[in-house]
Amino acid sequence: YVNEQPVGILELIYQQSLPPDNLNMAPHITQVGLGVAIGIDPYTAHQRQQTQEIIHELLLETGADRCCLWTMTLSEQIFEKQFDIGYHVWPTSPQPIISEQEAHILRQVLATKSLMCLLPDDESVFQEAQYIFERYQARSVLILPLVVSNEALGIIVLAETLMPATYSERELSLLQALAIQAANAFENARLYTDLQRSLAQLRETQAKLVHTARMSAIGELAAAVAHQINNPLTTILVDTEILMLDTSRSQEDMESLEAIYRAGQRAHEVVRRLLGMSYQNRDEETPTLCDVNLTIRNTLALVASHIQQSQITLHVELADHLPLAAGLSGQLEDVWLNLILNARDALKDIAQPIIAIRSYQTEPEYVTIDIMDNGTGISDEVKNKIFEAFYTTKPMGQGTGLGLHICRQVVEKCGGSITIHDNEPQGALFRVILPTKLPSYEKTEDIRKNG
Repeated sequence: YVNEQPVGILELIYQQSLPPDNLNMAPHITQVGLGVAIGIDPYTAHQRQQTQEIIHELLLETGADRCCLWTMTLSEQIFEKQFDIGYHVWPTSPQPIISEQEAHILRQVLATKSLMCLLPDDESVFQEAQYIFERYQARSVLILPLVVSNEALGIIVLAETLMPATYSERELSLLQALAIQAANAFENARLYTDLQRSLAQLRETQAKLVHTARMSAIGELAAAVAHQINNPLTTILVDTEILMLDTSRSQEDMESLEAIYRAGQRAHEVVRRLLGMSYQNRDEETPTLCDVNLTIRNTLALVASHIQQSQITLHVELADHLPLAAGLSGQLEDVWLNLILNARDALKDIAQPIIAIRSYQTEPEYVTIDIMDNGTGISDEVKNKIFEAFYTTKPMGQGTGLGLHICRQVVEKCGGSITIHDNEPQGALFRVILPTKLPSYEKTEDIRKNG
């Protein structure tokens, strides 16, 4: 302090416990720090050199491992570090970075794969190593390469900040041996990490194969069940039609029979789609021009009542005179169904939940369908993985991780694209864009790659 105003901070850092006698040196240390903080001029190289000498002497006197000098800036009233000299440890990120372009001497060490011992009075190398000397306020520098199988993995920089150091042949040999061991340790750690990553990928692939086999078995079981249901369902529909031919029945009876017939038709359509999904080879299907609004209405006919029973408001805005767009028979309904059910799942514990569906034409050659909700939204990390096969954020047993992956496959086979965005003010928005012309396979591939 000067006139009760702070002018700077002097830090002395000890790796071990503070020597007891150093407490008696506090007045001396304060005077040294005050003199340096007041007299320092950061723009004068000579004065900075003198300050560096004073800090070196203070480190020797106090036995401290590191000294930091901060000075108060008058304009911003903050402390700015002027010197940081001594022993450093960086156990956590961010660790310091040395640029190879700034420290040219490092390129020489990596190229020759041999150690270098540098002193500031060695004019032949000082220019190349000036950055290292100034960075560490060093009196001498020893640089050792980390080499494994004739490949340089990194470097070790030993900077002596208190006094110039000289190394005997025995010491240099010992340091080289330690550098070799360190390089081998780094390489072994890298190999171990790669092995662990490969094993994790192998386990994940095995789990996906088991899951695929299980889903295939479930698909075959669903087809068998659908086939068994189809026969009695046909009987119900036929008998209902026969009963409806009896014109003598009351209006109330006819309305009940019509409701039974409509429900039977809807169940029959679900069974037909289940059987079609099981038996047909989707890879051999080709897109056809279809009424996108009709496919959305067909899907809503199946799920609208279920959505509304969940106390979710459903907003549907389908554009009039929407042109036909490329689609796969029966599979666009699967896309809308998956997106709507995902939106429903995202609205649990949401006050006034809303699902909105909108179709419109943005350009003459494309039709756009937006399905959005006002849920909690989707993080950027999940967005990057959400279309990957077997990726799911649902609890175990409640999701297969295949729904959105299949949606993307269907949309891309139609020559379109599916993307995810943030819905304003909250929630998620899935956008499907379909071409109004049938795509060639080359165009479909371009759209898939370019999103």
